[in-house]
Amino acid sequence: MRWTPQAYYYWNSLGVIGEYARVAQEIRRNLTAASSREEKLDHNAWQIAVTYVLTGEDNSFRGIKSSNPFAIGKSGWGAFEAGARYTALKLDDDSFTGGANSFADPTLSVKSAKTWGAVLNWYLNSNVKFQFDYEKTRFEGGGGGTVTAPLDRIDEDLFFARFQVAF
Repeated sequence: MRWTPQAYYYWNSLGVIGEYARVAQEIRRNLTAASSREEKLDHNAWQIAVTYVLTGEDNSFRGIKSSNPFAIGKSGWGAFEAGARYTALKLDDDSFTGGANSFADPTLSVKSAKTWGAVLNWYLNSNVKFQFDYEKTRFEGGGGGTVTAPLDRIDEDLFFARFQVAF
C-alpha cells in the first residue's frame, strides 16, 4: 500500500510545496527451509519546501519567467529565487528487531534521516538557469557499533551547482 498526498501553493512570488508518503508492505525473511519471519512494515517520509522569487516575478511549478531577462550589454539580470526545504524519513522500528533474524542491521542501515537545505536559483531567461544547493543530513543508526548500541552515521554535507538549458 502506498499513500502520498501532496499540496502545492503559489501566490505571487511565494511558493510552498508539502508532501507526505507512507508505504506499508508485508515482508518475509526465510530463516531456514522450514521457518521464516514475517512482518508488516510501515515507513513514512515527508517534506516541506518554501521558495520566494526575490525579483518579484510570479512563482510557478513550471519555473520562473524573468521580467528582465539577462542579456550582455543590457541592464537585465534575470530573476532570482531563494528557498529552503526540510525532509524526514523514518523506517519502521520492526525492520531492526529480531537480532540475527532482523530484516536490517542498525549498525549498517540508517533508521531515520533528517535533512535541511537551502537553494538559490538564477533564471537568466526563459531557457537558462543556474541552481546552487546546500543540504545537511543527520542520520540515526548506520554508523557501526553493536546491534545493542548502534552508532549514528556521520552527518552528510552536500553542495552542488547545476546549469540547465531548456528548449
